[in-house]
Amino acid sequence: MSNEPTNEADVTDDDELTLLQTTGRSARQGGFAPGSAAMPAEKSRNAARSVRRLGSILGDELSVVAVVVVLAIVSVVLMVIGPRLLGGATDVIVRGVRAGAIDEAALRRRLLVVAVVYLAAWALGYIQSYVMTGIL
Repeated sequence: MSNEPTNEADVTDDDELTLLQTTGRSARQGGFAPGSAAMPAEKSRNAARSVRRLGSILGDELSVVAVVVVLAIVSVVLMVIGPRLLGGATDVIVRGVRAGAIDEAALRRRLLVVAVVYLAAWALGYIQSYVMTGIL
């Protein structure tokens, strides 16, 4: 017979914490089954306790999670701003067509800003992926 607890009452917080702190391939194996994505979400009985527990589980990795979240937010904001900036470049073209001459210097400046914004968004996403994989 195994030494595993036989019912929920025998499971302690330490056992759960040890299980949750397990990392690596063995901890992730067997966690996905067809249809498991449709399982109903459970509500926490005590959200504050759950957040504190998550913080203790993350430990030193909490700062890494914060960096990843900030990188993701900034990257998404830049990606959302991009189309608006492209709209400004389109306006320069439309005004130029109506006037008979496109202001190439203004168009070049706007497109340079768009390129810098998209390049920055890409770079932040790339850095985010490296931080998440533990390379940096």
